[in-house]
Amino acid sequence: MHLQFAPSPYLPIMNQVYYNKSMLLTALLPMLLIVVSTLYLLLDGADAVRKTFLFGVLDSPWLFYPILLTIFLTFVQYSCPSLRKLLRKKPAIRWGAGGVALAKDARVAWAAVEGVELVEHKKNPYILLHIDHPFAFMDMQIGERKTEAKQCYKLFNTPVAIACAELAVDAHDLYLALQSQHQSFQAEQCPQ
Repeated sequence: MHLQFAPSPYLPIMNQVYYNKSMLLTALLPMLLIVVSTLYLLLDGADAVRKTFLFGVLDSPWLFYPILLTIFLTFVQYSCPSLRKLLRKKPAIRWGAGGVALAKDARVAWAAVEGVELVEHKKNPYILLHIDHPFAFMDMQIGERKTEAKQCYKLFNTPVAIACAELAVDAHDLYLALQSQHQSFQAEQCPQ
């Protein structure tokens, strides 16, 4: 589903955007509470709780501790990316005359961008940067960035998708700023 917006007369002049720390903290607190609670139970307090937990169904330590460890590891895995974003001092996105630099040090030059598009996926806005050689871009990425680029390509048919829900800026304003920068780059390259 594509979003259609009228241009905002109050478009801020910006070349960097940070993560929305309050939104990330709100999402992270329940996960951290579960992580700390399960860690406490794993290290010290499980013996007293195990006998009363679910009326003694998990009375056996051979069943209780693996379930608790699985819960602990699952929530640690899901809370680490949000915690990294929360503690990050650098902006989530930077852009200028040369291109766009994303949070995980992935860079896209304006010369490689064919178009900028604002879409909605599962009620969350995304800004897509359609690039001319997506497979070459994915091959240049390493580790977590490569996996994320492949997932974005499967979902949006481009390896570069900016999730706007966790940014401290309106998605439409960011879209207009990136589109304007891309159009000015194209105008410089192809004067008429």
